[in-house]
Amino acid sequence: MFRLASEYSPRGDQPQAIAALTRFVRDGRRHVVLRGVTGSGKTYTIANVIANAGRPTLVLFAVPGFCTSRLCGPELEIMRKLYPKYKNRAEFIHVEFYERPGVPNSPVAPGVAEWGLRTEPWFFVIDAKGVIAAKFEGPTSLQELDEALQKVAP
Repeated sequence: MFRLASEYSPRGDQPQAIAALTRFVRDGRRHVVLRGVTGSGKTYTIANVIANAGRPTLVLFAVPGFCTSRLCGPELEIMRKLYPKYKNRAEFIHVEFYERPGVPNSPVAPGVAEWGLRTEPWFFVIDAKGVIAAKFEGPTSLQELDEALQKVAP
């Protein structure tokens, strides 16, 4: 089971958001948008949802909608291709790299800063216990990700 290690505890409307998002994950809802101002605890909320789900997770940090190079554009498409194969065994999360994608000089999103990332794209394969089983920086092939997911979600 994924165990979240944090000095924080849910506050304000976070407990309700965590419960609702966890229910959405368990019910198989594919798309959910979590909004909030910088510093409102979105990353912490998502970490709690992953912990509650107790399933392997593929996390992608990228800006595919605004990428014009062959290096970062295909990453979300690769994730989408893996989804049908693993949808009943793993969670899939895409995190926008910038706070305001498409806006020049936009700062990195708080979640990206919390992970200490300075470049994109990044894929993280997290097992059901919450351990990062594999990580990939830069262009990653469908085969590489498939092999990594197969190890945590056979």
